[in-house]
Amino acid sequence: MKYFVKKIYFIFFIANLLLVNNSAYSKNADISYNKNDVSNYFSGIISINQNNTTTGFKYLNKVKSLKNRHQNYNAQFLRSLVLLNKFDEAFSFSKDIWVKEPLFFDADLLIGLDHFINKDYLKSEKYFLRLNKLSRSNLLFDDFLGNILLSWSQAAQNNKEEAFKYNNKIPNQYRGIKKIQNTLLHCYFNSSESENLFNQLNNFEEYSSSR
Repeated sequence: MKYFVKKIYFIFFIANLLLVNNSAYSKNADISYNKNDVSNYFSGIISINQNNTTTGFKYLNKVKSLKNRHQNYNAQFLRSLVLLNKFDEAFSFSKDIWVKEPLFFDADLLIGLDHFINKDYLKSEKYFLRLNKLSRSNLLFDDFLGNILLSWSQAAQNNKEEAFKYNNKIPNQYRGIKKIQNTLLHCYFNSSESENLFNQLNNFEEYSSSR
């Protein structure tokens, strides 16, 4: 289960990083940086973007002092940790940098998943709820990923009605994934409708790309 949840995080984390414009983080005009910090920071980002993740991590790890001053550093450093499968470090770093405001999608996602993995569902839901709010680091997944994870959390607590309630809140623009999630929930709760719902999925090409 822990491996599966980590891979789910990896998929959404990379999708978010690739599609969100990094310029959203760039405005820190009142902060000055020394030459070495700037060099290591940009060397790290360039290395990661060229798929030299290990090298990129080494550069970024040298300038951890930026974590309290530059949010894009936090996003890129978390990216390197995830790409290197350093999930325990990513969980720890997320907790270290987390603040109530401004919202930081990636930190909330990681902390929520960490609590979920450890079966502390009430704490995980605190962070999953925040994922439904748009922010500079979440321009894509409005009411999508948060509701999926909240549905999982309720299912894990055997709260059938609540699990389906959150699944129904997933926006219709994600109807393929929403239908798949609905089918999986029926299966999880041993519903008599499960087989019929799986057959329906197989008969609709609309959902083939979401499988």
